[in-house]
Amino acid sequence: DVAFNVFFDRRNDVKGGNQDTFNVWNINADYSTKGHDIYLGIYYNEQRLPDVAGQPVSNEKATRIELGASGKLSNNNDKLRYDIGLVHSDLKEADQSGILGHVAIKYDDQKQLQAKLAYTFADDESHANINVENMNRYHDGDETIFEDLYLSAMAMGVNTNRDFCNLSDLKLEVKYTVKDNDKHSFRLAYDMVSNKEDDTPTTFSAGMGGLYQEDLKANIITFEYTYKLAENTRLRLGYQNSKIEGRLFNAAGAPDSPDVKSNLYYCELYSRF
Repeated sequence: DVAFNVFFDRRNDVKGGNQDTFNVWNINADYSTKGHDIYLGIYYNEQRLPDVAGQPVSNEKATRIELGASGKLSNNNDKLRYDIGLVHSDLKEADQSGILGHVAIKYDDQKQLQAKLAYTFADDESHANINVENMNRYHDGDETIFEDLYLSAMAMGVNTNRDFCNLSDLKLEVKYTVKDNDKHSFRLAYDMVSNKEDDTPTTFSAGMGGLYQEDLKANIITFEYTYKLAENTRLRLGYQNSKIEGRLFNAAGAPDSPDVKSNLYYCELYSRF
């Protein structure tokens, strides 16, 4: 299966100093064979960069190549699966070329228990995300690579996964569905985030302008309860505890806020039609 998309001159002007993306070309190709799904995506886009007054002054050209695969670890075992994604991004004007990668091993007994061990990483010049929807990994909207990181306070400054620079995340997750009553399920996840290289600042911020972390270490625990109201509708209640350690600096390089601890409660009503 092959798809080709073009978004041409979506918006020419830049108002209020906001950056805008325009002129996007991409081609996606999917191929399935013997229990394995392989995906290739090539993306090219131009981003108009404004000056201080908000007027467009230059075009940033970006190219991104994404390769991924998912499938069974063994043809004789349907319970164990793998998931791999790798993105190479290249920003011409910024002269930055980086890699973002993801690998996961999953267990699913198709009845009660699901488990996942995953590792995601990006080098210090990565400006890319992984298009999980295009890779057909997660089709009902309740799981993405960074789902629990976005909830935490330190993830507020991340822009659609693109700023996961110089970071790694080791994730362990278990989901249990009540026997003989699949309306009730529970999910427990643990994320351990750290700098990939301690001597390189990351753009992963605490949600406040101009802040970045060095020697970042974060432990994030997420607990969720899900109740299936109907075949296409669910209610999700969750709690997350985050503990973030590291030296926090502002854009001028001066020390800023100390370590961050937070407790988050959330609820979601989700329907798919």
